Amino acid sequence: NVFIHYPVASVGDRILAYLIDRIILIFYSVAVGALFININLEVYWVWIMVIGTPWLLYNLLFEIFMNGQSPGKRTLNIKVVRLDGTSPTLGNYLLRWIFSFVDYYVLGGAIAVILVAAGGRGQRLGDIVAGTSVIKQVEQKEVTAQEVFVIADTTYQPVFFYAIQLNEKDIDLIQRALE
Repeated sequence: NVFIHYPVASVGDRILAYLIDRIILIFYSVAVGALFININLEVYWVWIMVIGTPWLLYNLLFEIFMNGQSPGKRTLNIKVVRLDGTSPTLGNYLLRWIFSFVDYYVLGGAIAVILVAAGGRGQRLGDIVAGTSVIKQVEQKEVTAQEVFVIADTTYQPVFFYAIQLNEKDIDLIQRALE
Protein backbone atom coordinates (compact mmCIF):
# COMPACT_ATOMS: atom_id res chain seq x y z
CA ASN A 1 0.00 0.00 0.00
CA VAL A 2 2.82 2.37 -0.81
CA PHE A 3 2.15 4.93 -3.51
CA ILE A 4 5.20 6.11 -5.42
CA HIS A 5 4.94 9.30 -7.42
CA TYR A 6 7.27 10.16 -10.25
CA PRO A 7 6.77 12.83 -12.87
CA VAL A 8 5.79 11.08 -16.09
CA ALA A 9 8.03 11.78 -19.09
CA SER A 10 6.29 14.04 -21.57
CA VAL A 11 5.42 13.05 -25.12
CA GLY A 12 8.03 15.53 -26.33
CA ASP A 13 10.76 13.99 -24.17
CA ARG A 14 9.93 10.53 -25.43
CA ILE A 15 9.86 11.61 -29.09
CA LEU A 16 13.16 13.48 -28.72
CA ALA A 17 14.78 10.43 -27.05
CA TYR A 18 13.47 8.25 -29.89
CA LEU A 19 14.95 10.64 -32.48
CA ILE A 20 18.33 10.73 -30.70
CA ASP A 21 18.40 6.92 -30.70
CA ARG A 22 17.53 6.82 -34.41
CA ILE A 23 20.28 9.33 -35.22
CA ILE A 24 22.78 7.09 -33.40
CA LEU A 25 21.57 4.11 -35.44
CA ILE A 26 21.83 6.08 -38.69
CA PHE A 27 25.43 7.09 -37.91
CA TYR A 28 26.21 3.47 -37.05
CA SER A 29 24.66 2.27 -40.32
CA VAL A 30 26.59 4.84 -42.39
CA ALA A 31 29.86 3.88 -40.68
CA VAL A 32 29.32 0.16 -41.23
CA GLY A 33 28.12 0.82 -44.77
CA ALA A 34 31.36 2.65 -45.48
CA LEU A 35 33.33 -0.39 -44.29
CA PHE A 36 31.34 -2.71 -46.56
CA ILE A 37 31.39 -0.40 -49.60
CA ASN A 38 33.11 -2.97 -51.82
CA ILE A 39 31.12 -5.96 -50.61
CA ASN A 40 31.07 -9.31 -52.35
CA LEU A 41 27.63 -10.71 -52.97
CA GLU A 42 28.70 -13.87 -51.13
CA VAL A 43 28.94 -12.01 -47.80
CA TYR A 44 25.92 -9.78 -48.40
CA TRP A 45 24.01 -11.56 -45.61
CA VAL A 46 26.80 -10.62 -43.15
CA TRP A 47 26.31 -6.96 -44.06
CA ILE A 48 22.55 -7.31 -43.55
CA MET A 49 23.11 -8.92 -40.12
CA VAL A 50 25.68 -6.33 -39.03
CA ILE A 51 23.38 -3.45 -40.03
CA GLY A 52 20.00 -5.01 -39.19
CA THR A 53 20.64 -6.55 -35.77
CA PRO A 54 21.30 -3.24 -33.97
CA TRP A 55 18.17 -1.71 -35.54
CA LEU A 56 16.15 -4.66 -34.31
CA LEU A 57 17.58 -5.05 -30.80
CA TYR A 58 18.78 -1.51 -29.97
CA ASN A 59 16.10 -0.49 -27.44
CA LEU A 60 15.75 -3.93 -25.88
CA LEU A 61 19.45 -4.40 -25.18
CA PHE A 62 20.13 -0.86 -24.02
CA GLU A 63 17.15 -0.86 -21.66
CA ILE A 64 18.15 -4.22 -20.20
CA PHE A 65 21.82 -3.36 -19.70
CA MET A 66 21.51 0.37 -18.93
CA ASN A 67 18.82 0.15 -16.23
CA GLY A 68 15.83 1.16 -18.34
CA GLN A 69 17.57 3.75 -20.48
CA SER A 70 18.72 3.97 -24.06
CA PRO A 71 21.29 6.65 -24.92
CA GLY A 72 18.44 8.94 -25.99
CA LYS A 73 16.58 8.38 -22.72
CA ARG A 74 19.76 8.90 -20.71
CA THR A 75 20.42 12.19 -22.53
CA LEU A 76 16.95 13.44 -21.57
CA ASN A 77 17.11 11.97 -18.06
CA ILE A 78 14.12 9.67 -18.51
CA LYS A 79 13.88 5.95 -17.82
CA VAL A 80 11.58 2.95 -17.87
CA VAL A 81 10.20 1.80 -14.50
CA ARG A 82 7.44 -0.53 -13.40
CA LEU A 83 4.27 1.10 -12.15
CA ASP A 84 5.28 0.42 -8.54
CA GLY A 85 8.56 2.32 -9.08
CA THR A 86 10.86 -0.71 -9.16
CA SER A 87 13.18 -1.67 -11.99
CA PRO A 88 11.53 -3.68 -14.77
CA THR A 89 12.24 -7.36 -15.18
CA LEU A 90 13.50 -9.02 -18.35
CA GLY A 91 9.89 -10.03 -19.07
CA ASN A 92 8.74 -6.40 -18.80
CA TYR A 93 11.43 -5.29 -21.25
CA LEU A 94 10.56 -8.10 -23.67
CA LEU A 95 6.86 -7.21 -23.64
CA ARG A 96 7.64 -3.52 -24.23
CA TRP A 97 9.93 -4.46 -27.11
CA ILE A 98 7.47 -6.84 -28.78
CA PHE A 99 4.65 -4.30 -28.66
CA SER A 100 6.95 -1.50 -29.83
CA PHE A 101 6.48 -2.82 -33.36
CA VAL A 102 2.76 -2.03 -33.10
CA ASP A 103 3.37 1.27 -31.29
CA TYR A 104 5.95 2.68 -33.68
CA TYR A 105 5.41 1.07 -37.05
CA VAL A 106 1.62 0.85 -37.33
CA LEU A 107 0.36 4.30 -38.38
CA GLY A 108 3.86 5.78 -38.10
CA GLY A 109 3.93 5.98 -34.29
CA ALA A 110 0.56 7.72 -33.98
CA ILE A 111 -0.73 4.95 -31.70
CA ALA A 112 2.11 5.51 -29.23
CA VAL A 113 1.73 9.30 -29.26
CA ILE A 114 -2.04 9.13 -28.74
CA LEU A 115 -1.83 6.59 -25.92
CA VAL A 116 0.97 8.44 -24.10
CA ALA A 117 -0.76 11.82 -24.44
CA ALA A 118 -4.25 10.61 -23.53
CA GLY A 119 -3.37 8.08 -20.86
CA GLY A 120 -2.19 10.11 -17.89
CA ARG A 121 0.34 7.47 -16.83
CA GLY A 122 2.57 8.11 -19.85
CA GLN A 123 2.09 4.62 -21.22
CA ARG A 124 2.14 3.44 -24.81
CA LEU A 125 0.65 0.05 -25.70
CA GLY A 126 3.88 -1.77 -24.83
CA ASP A 127 3.97 -0.07 -21.42
CA ILE A 128 0.35 -0.95 -20.70
CA VAL A 129 0.93 -4.62 -21.50
CA ALA A 130 4.23 -4.74 -19.57
CA GLY A 131 3.01 -2.73 -16.56
CA THR A 132 5.68 -0.07 -17.04
CA SER A 133 5.92 3.65 -17.67
CA VAL A 134 8.62 6.13 -18.63
CA ILE A 135 9.35 8.68 -15.94
CA LYS A 136 11.39 11.86 -15.73
CA GLN A 137 14.20 11.47 -13.22
CA VAL A 138 14.21 14.42 -10.86
CA GLU A 139 17.53 15.65 -9.61
CA GLN A 140 17.59 15.28 -5.83
CA LYS A 141 19.14 18.13 -3.95
CA GLU A 142 21.58 17.38 -1.20
CA VAL A 143 20.03 17.46 2.27
CA THR A 144 22.05 18.94 5.11
CA ALA A 145 21.92 17.87 8.75
CA GLN A 146 20.40 21.24 9.69
CA GLU A 147 17.42 20.49 7.44
CA VAL A 148 16.91 17.01 8.89
CA PHE A 149 17.47 17.58 12.59
CA VAL A 150 15.31 20.31 14.05
CA ILE A 151 15.79 21.21 17.68
CA ALA A 152 12.45 21.40 19.43
CA ASP A 153 11.50 24.32 21.61
CA THR A 154 12.24 23.55 25.28
CA THR A 155 8.63 24.29 26.21
CA TYR A 156 7.20 21.90 23.62
CA GLN A 157 4.97 19.15 25.00
CA PRO A 158 4.01 16.42 22.53
CA VAL A 159 0.28 15.82 22.28
CA PHE A 160 -1.11 12.58 20.91
CA PHE A 161 -4.83 13.16 20.40
CA TYR A 162 -5.46 9.77 18.84
CA ALA A 163 -3.55 7.74 21.44
CA ILE A 164 -6.82 7.15 23.26
CA GLN A 165 -8.01 5.11 20.27
CA LEU A 166 -5.16 2.60 20.61
CA ASN A 167 -6.14 -0.71 22.10
CA GLU A 168 -3.93 -2.90 24.27
CA LYS A 169 -2.78 -4.96 21.29
CA ASP A 170 -1.66 -1.81 19.40
CA ILE A 171 0.25 -0.50 22.43
CA ASP A 172 1.96 -3.86 22.88
CA LEU A 173 2.98 -3.88 19.21
CA ILE A 174 4.42 -0.35 19.46
CA GLN A 175 6.28 -1.27 22.63
CA ARG A 176 7.85 -4.34 21.01
CA ALA A 177 8.84 -2.30 17.95
CA LEU A 178 10.53 0.31 20.15
CA GLU A 179 12.39 -2.33 22.10
